[in-house]
Amino acid sequence: MKRAVQGFVAALFLWLVFTRVDLSALRSVLGSLQLYSMGLAITLFFLAWFLATYKWQLLWPKASWWEMLKANFASQFYSLVLPGQIAGEVVKAYRLGKRFSGTSSIAASVLVDRATSLVGLLLLAVGGVLLSATSTPANAILFLSLSAVAICGVLYAITLPWIFESAEAALLRFGSSFPKMQSLSGKLIEFLSAWASMMSSP
Repeated sequence: MKRAVQGFVAALFLWLVFTRVDLSALRSVLGSLQLYSMGLAITLFFLAWFLATYKWQLLWPKASWWEMLKANFASQFYSLVLPGQIAGEVVKAYRLGKRFSGTSSIAASVLVDRATSLVGLLLLAVGGVLLSATSTPANAILFLSLSAVAICGVLYAITLPWIFESAEAALLRFGSSFPKMQSLSGKLIEFLSAWASMMSSP
C-alpha cells in the first residue's frame, strides 16, 4: 500500500511538472543546442550538486554522502513542482529526519547550508557584474555586497553569548508561559545550539 501511495504521489508530481512546461518550446530550444553545449551543461549541473552535497555533509556528517545527494535531488524536484524554495528545504530535513535522530541539528544544517549557498550566489553575482561589459549601477554592486555581509552577520550572530543566552531565555519563558509549547520551545533551543555549534567552526 505504501509503495502504491508513493507511486501515485510521484506520478502526480511528474504530471504537474509536465503540465507547467511548454513542451513544444522545450523541443525547439533543445533542438537549437549543440550536443557539446548540452553535455557541458549537464556535467556542470551534476558537478555543482556533488560539491553542494559535500558542503552540506561538512555541516552534518552523520549521514552518508549518497543519502545527502538523494535528499538534495529530492529537494530540487519539490522546489520545481511547488512554489518557492522552502518546500525543497523542508523535504531535505524530513527525509534525513526519518532516518536519523536529532531533527533540530538536521534543520540547522539545512538552514546554514542554504544561507551559505545564498552568500556564494551573491558573491558570484558581484563577480559577474564586475566582469560584465555592460554598465551596471554602483548601487547594484553595493546592494549585492551588503546583502552577503548581512547574511554572514546573521549567521554568526548566534555565536555571540549574549544573543544566544537571550534567545534561550526567551524560549524558556515562552515554554513556561505556555506548557503545551514546552516541547516546541525545547526543540528550538536545540536548533539554536546546533546552529551556534556549526558557526563556531568556520
